[in-house]
Parts: sequence; structure tokens; C-alpha cells
Amino acid sequence: MTRLDCPEEAAVTKAIRSGGLDDLLTAHAAECEICRGIVAASAYVQGVGEVSSNDAALPDPGLLYWRARLSEDVARVEKASGVLDWVSIAPVAVVIGVGGWVVWHWFVILGVIELFVSGTRFGEASVSTLIVGLSVVGVLGLLALMVAYPELVDE
Repeated sequence: MTRLDCPEEAAVTKAIRSGGLDDLLTAHAAECEICRGIVAASAYVQGVGEVSSNDAALPDPGLLYWRARLSEDVARVEKASGVLDWVSIAPVAVVIGVGGWVVWHWFVILGVIELFVSGTRFGEASVSTLIVGLSVVGVLGLLALMVAYPELVDE
């Protein structure tokens, strides 16, 4: 049966903490498994401490702050580019929607054109024809704005 403790364990620990083992404790640690483990653990921990004290100096705090700000800016740009991807699809959707609307209301649009060509007063035209006519003007205005917007922004 092996021993779980050693009567010299406290003396070996105290000697290691104070700087080193004397000859009697060194001879005891060579024979005692518990004290040999204490000496080995102490040597390992001291070696780790020496390695970390020889490491390079910490980076400049200003550089760390600059990198953090840069990563925040990159995240903001990525978020905005995701929104811009959807915005770049919007004109195509608007053109398809307006095209479908024009096809769906083609006969009413022809009635509005005839109304303007014949010179009929607005009071004599039907309400649906007037609504569609105003809608056509609004849609054409939006299309003109959508086509002109990229040119205005580039300048």
C-alpha cells in the first residue's frame, strides 16, 4: 500500500518556495514519490513562468484600438452592402410591376390617351379613367426619377 502523504512534504514545499532544496531534502525527494512530484511540478511551473516573462511585449494599445474600430467599420460596411444589394434589385422589380400594371390596364390607358387627344374635359370623363390617368402620370414620374437618380448620385 502506498502512502498518500509524506511527513517531509511541508518542508519540501517550504524549501522550494524559499529558493531551493538542501542536500537532505534533495536526497529525500529522490526516494519519495510524493516529494518527487512536488519538485517536478515546481520545476514545470517555474519553466512556464520563465517562458511567459521572455515573451514579446504587449502590442501598442493605440494599434489595438485602431484595429477594433476598423473591424466595426468593416461590419458596418458589410451591413450596408447587404441593404444595397436589395436596393439594386428594386428598380428591376418596379419595372416589372409597372409593366404588369400597364398590361393589366391597357384599355383604360388607351381611354385616357383618347381623352387627352380628343380634348374632352375632365368633368365629362369617368372617375376610373381619371384615377388611372393620374396613376399613369404618377408612375411615369416615378420611372423618370428612378432612371435619373443614378445619374444624379454619380455626380
